[in-house]
Amino acid sequence: MYQCHLIVLGVFIFECCSVSILQAQWAKQICESNEKLTDVVMLDSATAIVVGLKGSILKTTNSGETWRNTAPQLDCNPNAADCYLRWNAASFYDSIQGCVVGGSKVLLTTDGGENWRFCTPCGAQEILSVFYQDVNTIFVGDDSGYLYISNDTGLTWNYEKLCNVSIRSIFFNPIPERHPPIYVSTDNTVYSLVTSALHFWKEEILQITSWGAATRGSSAKDGNPAFIVGYDGQLIVTPVILKKTFQDTEWVRIPTDAYAFSQNAIRALNDISVPIPNTAFACGDYGSIIKTTDSGKTWTQRPSTTMQNLYAIDFSDEYHGFAVGDSGTILYTSSGGEKAVIVQKDEIVPAKYELSQNYPNPFNPNTVISYELPVSSYHSLKIYDILGREVAVLVNEHKPAGRYSVTWDPSANSEQVLSSGVYFYQLQVRTLDPAGGGTGNFIQTRKLLLLK
Repeated sequence: MYQCHLIVLGVFIFECCSVSILQAQWAKQICESNEKLTDVVMLDSATAIVVGLKGSILKTTNSGETWRNTAPQLDCNPNAADCYLRWNAASFYDSIQGCVVGGSKVLLTTDGGENWRFCTPCGAQEILSVFYQDVNTIFVGDDSGYLYISNDTGLTWNYEKLCNVSIRSIFFNPIPERHPPIYVSTDNTVYSLVTSALHFWKEEILQITSWGAATRGSSAKDGNPAFIVGYDGQLIVTPVILKKTFQDTEWVRIPTDAYAFSQNAIRALNDISVPIPNTAFACGDYGSIIKTTDSGKTWTQRPSTTMQNLYAIDFSDEYHGFAVGDSGTILYTSSGGEKAVIVQKDEIVPAKYELSQNYPNPFNPNTVISYELPVSSYHSLKIYDILGREVAVLVNEHKPAGRYSVTWDPSANSEQVLSSGVYFYQLQVRTLDPAGGGTGNFIQTRKLLLLK
């Protein structure tokens, strides 16, 4: 069993209290496995499946604090070169039904990755991509351009020759009140399934020159838009981002002036996740992670804690996500990749929910916000400007009962430079335990003043 332990950044020790760090930045997790990790799927905000090229199928249920290898063990000489399976991709229809692929093998699970069974289409070469569309339908693509489709959860397979190059990814974009199109991407082409009954595929050449690669596309979980990322160039490799909305008739390449980062530093983008409409996260070489919150119009580079190449990224919502890559690298964030804030916990259990006035107030450059939880609660603590726009997320997770203090430095935790003025901070407990005095939401808001 692989054990992974979270490296906590910047821990301070106080007497008579315990201290933890909100995993807001990308916290690096070290595993005993040092293999190249190729894909990650989040099943909920704390549960994820990670696969690698040396046969590992790693599962966590506690946001990456510990991992277990649930891959089936082969009956062979453990020192033999072929005594492991390499996994290239994973896809889950829901939190329990999923599929991983690699080599010429397909594995299926019906219990969230605890147990796996082999289910392999005949004739498949190196399988690179998979998409678990619904309870019955699974698509897999190989490196010779064959697409395999099962309509009975892997019991039988049909196949068709779609192209002569590798099928890099398979995904879809849910369009309201319409049948969602299935997309299949290769190095510089996308095929869309126009008529499923006849298996008629429409080919579109992407705006990628030279030997660029449309590495992976991502399904938009709740609507517009869908994205494809990759790279372009020969002597100088640059990142590529393409987008398609419901209204577009073709994939449009996003102009480079939308990138608020050094393209030479990032070079290739390898995967993208679209957890909610308008918001997407992409990862790439040299530990690169970028983010958009305006449907791809602008992109900013987010702080990372590694220089290893990252090959896959997935978010369960706009806050909780994993990114994986070379040498067993696993990164985790619980606040959309923002820089970390210090969270201090007092062991005394309070009698009621309470949000205290920040101190100092007015403040510059930072201030402390305290709040109390009488019972274990899932809650958020967010900062808003005077127009009601969210400018920072300080806490967004489940915590045990206790008194907490959060240090907020606006210059370190906001995507934009905040000016002097009035801001509001709000504590919202999304579900109240009956033991805490009732059911429903607890919301309290206070005002603070930033001076520069």
